[in-house]
Amino acid sequence: MRNRGSVIIGKVLQDGNLYFYSAEITSGVFGSGKGDEYTNPKKENGSYEPIWIDIERLEDLNIYPREIAEKILRKFRRQ
Repeated sequence: MRNRGSVIIGKVLQDGNLYFYSAEITSGVFGSGKGDEYTNPKKENGSYEPIWIDIERLEDLNIYPREIAEKILRKFRRQ
């Protein structure tokens, strides 16, 4: 998937730095990546299944880190 305008929306210290980005999708198929999180046969860190979630549902879901979910809500919530 290709994107445009990646912007860091947050950084969290958890077993190292975790960075969270906002980007606009310009082409490709969501979740069809070839990265390690999809192709590594060792699944000791769990599995990865990207899903689209409507911004308005973030308040109702148990999302971690919560501070990132709250930043997303503040930035992108429909007026």
